[in-house]
Amino acid sequence: MRMLDPLVVWQMQVNRPERMSTAIRGAFRAALSLRGPAQVDIPRDSYYGTWDEEPLEPASYRTAGKLGGADTEDVGRALAALMGATKVAILAGLGAVESDAQSDIDELAELLSAPVACVWQHNDAIINSRPLSVGSVGYQGSEAAMRLVADADVVLALGTRLNAFGTTPQYGIDFFPKSAKLIHNSMNPLDIGALRPVHAGLVGDCRAVTRQLIAGLAGNRLKVDHTARRQQIAAEKKAWAAKLRAMSMIVSRSLSFNLSVVSMRAQTSAALFAAASCTACSASVIWSSGTRSKSPAAKASRTAICAGTDTGENSGCLRQARIRRPWSMILRCLHPAGRRTWQRFRVPRTAHRPT
Repeated sequence: MRMLDPLVVWQMQVNRPERMSTAIRGAFRAALSLRGPAQVDIPRDSYYGTWDEEPLEPASYRTAGKLGGADTEDVGRALAALMGATKVAILAGLGAVESDAQSDIDELAELLSAPVACVWQHNDAIINSRPLSVGSVGYQGSEAAMRLVADADVVLALGTRLNAFGTTPQYGIDFFPKSAKLIHNSMNPLDIGALRPVHAGLVGDCRAVTRQLIAGLAGNRLKVDHTARRQQIAAEKKAWAAKLRAMSMIVSRSLSFNLSVVSMRAQTSAALFAAASCTACSASVIWSSGTRSKSPAAKASRTAICAGTDTGENSGCLRQARIRRPWSMILRCLHPAGRRTWQRFRVPRTAHRPT
């Protein structure tokens, strides 16, 4: 129990079998309310206990674990910053998922003409098909999202801890702006201001806080140029998509030296030949590929045969290569266009044996 105490939000040890139900209910109540792991330690003896108990509905012993909205004064400070901003960027995290706030965040983004990004590993925190959705920030995220966040004068973080790993620079972009005002929402008050100083801290349920901001902004005049901001967002998304396409293109080049590489996988009995040279003595080598059969004759047809063994002029060199690497021989195959491709071909143990 003491070993796990720093890791859990609640723990209980069952000392009598009839206390088992109380412990399980307490664990669920703590996990939902305090938003963390709970531990119940049940001795093996209790597994065999019997007792009478009335079943209880979950609503009779625990809540849904959701908080309400943020403090009115804190919301007013956040609204003043949003109404005076020209480039707002929204970051959404796990809290948006747990409170089903994706649609509300999208509505808020439409009011502000703000790009909506998600933090690392929480792509489901936003509606990715919407025009203002720009992907994730942080590790291997969207360059468009990080450029738009870096250009913001107000960053609105909803339902996220804003941990250090998720905000580290990527692609050479230190994307979290140092001069921007940060409005930070989280259910845990210890998250607010833990990583970066905040202009306004909003402790509460993500969806409830988002609806507070929507209600406060409705009917008010904003400084943002909606047309220019939306054009900037579309341009950044288009540039990032083009960059991804360029990185994913595969240039296919045909290697036409009788398809000697792929012929090893061919389901045909016809032998294909490729001319090459031995790296040990530069003697001409004939390599032939046969069928995929495991018969000795078929295996022999896939063997690299050095002409030096027939004439005897280079047999010493090949024997030395045989002693150094008895299981293989390296051949240099020349592409018709001059491109060199290295292949390793197996040589039978009976070949090039010193006499």
